[in-house]
Amino acid sequence: MRPVHIAPIDVAPGLGRMDAKGHAIEGAIMMHWYGDDMGWWGYGTMAIVTAVFWALVIIGMIALVKYLSGDDQTQRDAPLSSSPADVLAARFARGELSETEYRDRIAALREVGRP
Repeated sequence: MRPVHIAPIDVAPGLGRMDAKGHAIEGAIMMHWYGDDMGWWGYGTMAIVTAVFWALVIIGMIALVKYLSGDDQTQRDAPLSSSPADVLAARFARGELSETEYRDRIAALREVGRP
């Protein structure tokens, strides 16, 4: 039995001539002229962009959950009725007014309310 000789063939148009094992032969066009490695700057940039992307996704999900749940500080602190007497009572309860200031202001409100 004679050994079979395989002639060079074109594997893919535009890539140049290749032999049967897929190795480029003379006149082949180099696809990765500068190599297929990105270098340190490519990997560093890819890592930073990936970290920023996932941070934005996580922050966006937290903001969306807070928005949809209505968990807002102003809603919790706002009293149900906002009459002047209720506002004074809330300030007195938080310690923003002394007892004499509270009593004086309530008395002033009651006097204004009378004709």
